[in-house]
Amino acid sequence: MGGLRRSIQLLVAPTDIDPVDERRAAAPPLPRAGWADRLGRMLRRRLAPMLPAMLLLAGGGCSDVPRRDTLPGCIGASLRGDDCPVIVGTWIVRDSAAPFPVQLYVFSGDGTMEQANPDAGNPRSSDSDGKGVWKAAGERVRGKWVELSADRETRRYTGRGEMSFDLKAEGDRFSGTATIRFYGPDDRPLGDPIATTLSGTRVTPP
Repeated sequence: MGGLRRSIQLLVAPTDIDPVDERRAAAPPLPRAGWADRLGRMLRRRLAPMLPAMLLLAGGGCSDVPRRDTLPGCIGASLRGDDCPVIVGTWIVRDSAAPFPVQLYVFSGDGTMEQANPDAGNPRSSDSDGKGVWKAAGERVRGKWVELSADRETRRYTGRGEMSFDLKAEGDRFSGTATIRFYGPDDRPLGDPIATTLSGTRVTPP
């Protein structure tokens, strides 16, 4: 009986097992993909369709965008140090024909500008800040800004004002002339153009 048992054990557990198979059997099982792997696969699936557009924005799609030194306000200027156009900066401006004669102008190096004055300075209407553009023309600076107006009681849009200006800046001062035209909510002109003079003093660091 004992001999029969030994024979069965030899048949069930042969001794000629490949050592490589033994190592594979003894190795611990590989861990399942963790949350980081699953998140990575999900992001790849969702971002893959967007890749062409992302590459376009990052490189080739911007080939037609002008450099800063080719924009209207920066022609011939590198915007570094003393090469910056003299008009660039913040100015306290006196407008001889404005309801509130003291205003703030900001000329940016990219050819845009802003105008502001206290809203309460005009008792008849509520006016927005002016937003505009400028360009160098030899020693002079020409441009235009636009403001929107609303009736203080009804709060309805009443039209816009457009000021065209011609300035000459030297150091921390500028002077020049301007013409403002008003338009109703239907874009039709209101009255005659109004001529005015402008003088500005630069706001400087302390």
